[in-house]
Amino acid sequence: EHAKIAVVSIHKGWKYHGVLGSFLRTNKHSYANLHEYAYIDVVPQKDLPPLQRLEMRLHHHPVYYEKPQFLLHLMEKYKDNLEWLLWIDGDAIITHPYVSIEERIKESQKLQKTKSKEICLVWAKDTMPNAGVILIHNIPTSRELFRTALQTWDETDTFRSFTDQASLTAAIDH
Repeated sequence: EHAKIAVVSIHKGWKYHGVLGSFLRTNKHSYANLHEYAYIDVVPQKDLPPLQRLEMRLHHHPVYYEKPQFLLHLMEKYKDNLEWLLWIDGDAIITHPYVSIEERIKESQKLQKTKSKEICLVWAKDTMPNAGVILIHNIPTSRELFRTALQTWDETDTFRSFTDQASLTAAIDH
């Protein structure tokens, strides 16, 4: 409720049951606790709009649609106090737990030669931006970007494995 930073993830599917799922959740939760961040990994289905027509096409990977929808929901719900969200895919682990998000923000500021209030997103760029781990500044620009990503969903190639990345890239280019 009152945290300024949240670590956010979704753990769905067979690989998140048992020992592996427990390890992945504990890894992220421990990191959040270490730095006194909120940890959120439960998607509030009752608060999100239904998947509707996309549900049929995405039934094998609905999490790719839930991710931007969930992040936008959190950004809007907590826009008065949640400043940053660190999205980390369910199958990713934090390997340097003593490096804080605040330190990553400062590094990004130096690289971009800008102030943190001007940074919208921080994400890795592979052959295309990688939305598996993304640091999101909860500002109007970011919220509009996620709204646009959800609106451009149909314009992206829905048969790709990583439609969430494609929709965010399309929103940035929009």
